[in-house]
Amino acid sequence: MVTSRKGMLLEGLLAQLKARRPSESTVIPDISAMDQEERQEQVRQRRDWQDRENVLNEQIGMLGNGNVPLGTAAVVGLGTIVSWRYTGGRLQVGFVLPTAGGEVLSDGTCVMTPNTPLGRALKGHQLGETVEVKTPAGLRKVEILSVE
Repeated sequence: MVTSRKGMLLEGLLAQLKARRPSESTVIPDISAMDQEERQEQVRQRRDWQDRENVLNEQIGMLGNGNVPLGTAAVVGLGTIVSWRYTGGRLQVGFVLPTAGGEVLSDGTCVMTPNTPLGRALKGHQLGETVEVKTPAGLRKVEILSVE
């Protein structure tokens, strides 16, 4: 089920990324003063920002027209908002998206991708389940507290 909260989170993320995106004049300042490698790096960075923005715009558009290939609220998957707690830890909330992993939104929700260790561990699981995730500190148990 797609909620308006998901749309608001996507729009907030897009605004956050746009605010940090360098302007055209900042991205490619004075091309004549750069060597070939510097120019290529500047162009690559600009394309990366545009790619992230395009993916988020597509997702917002899909949410708006009801044509959404995002996860259902039954299990953790692409497009779901999930709250979890590591054993003995604090409540955390994440929005599973294909891009922009690691971004923290204004309400504290963290964007995560399904390709991260936590994303892979949670994928396909549901409310009330406890899963193990491999972290740099070793295996940790994670309890799924909600999925929407």
